Amino acid sequence: FLSLPKNFANKPTAAIILPHGGPMSEDGKSFDMFSTFMANRGYVVFQPNFRGSSGYGHDFMMQAVGGYGLEMQDDLEDAVKYLVEQKIADPKRVCIVGASYGGYAALMGVAKTPDLFQCAVSFAGMSDLIKMSNNFRYFTNKNTARKQFGEDRGQLKETSPVRLVERIKAPVLLIHGKDDSVVPVEQSRVMASALKDEGKTYEYIELEDGTHHLDYLPDRKQTFEAIDKFLNKYLPL
Repeated sequence: FLSLPKNFANKPTAAIILPHGGPMSEDGKSFDMFSTFMANRGYVVFQPNFRGSSGYGHDFMMQAVGGYGLEMQDDLEDAVKYLVEQKIADPKRVCIVGASYGGYAALMGVAKTPDLFQCAVSFAGMSDLIKMSNNFRYFTNKNTARKQFGEDRGQLKETSPVRLVERIKAPVLLIHGKDDSVVPVEQSRVMASALKDEGKTYEYIELEDGTHHLDYLPDRKQTFEAIDKFLNKYLPL
């Protein structure tokens, strides 16, 4: 789904890849606060339903099982290539933004393809799949959650952004709510610490009473003001 700003002039411009959360969900025509906000600010926003998304049949969706950081991630790279080929996006002005699984995909994007994106924003994103998998013991659906991640711990390490920080070149904005009961705030804390240790450019914002879904207006306001400031700095129009 492609959202074009009102001032789009039919020439390559600053663009944002916005992978959805889940990952077994899908983007559609319904209102999305992230895409609407960024399109309002003048950015082209592209929401690809990558492999592992729902809505395209069982086999397509099941590619999310054990697929984190692999072909699902390649689809986001292809999304950038498509926008560039269609002369919609300027290849030197593309950022990746996401929440939850989308936040993970944003971090993985700047780690796996460090020359593709000029910046990344992760809201409530995962960074260490091993730690996240260990945390599933507190979940009532722990067996299903672990199966979705995959049992290959070596692969989970290789597809954890926190373990790939040295590859990251682009500035990163991390935002996470302290009361997130889906993705623990520790996931952003360890990522921020790793970025700091490697001397990377990053910002980390922790929402004091924040949840996984930006339930409170003050949190939404703080989050979008931070994203706006970050994009103005690293993805100028």
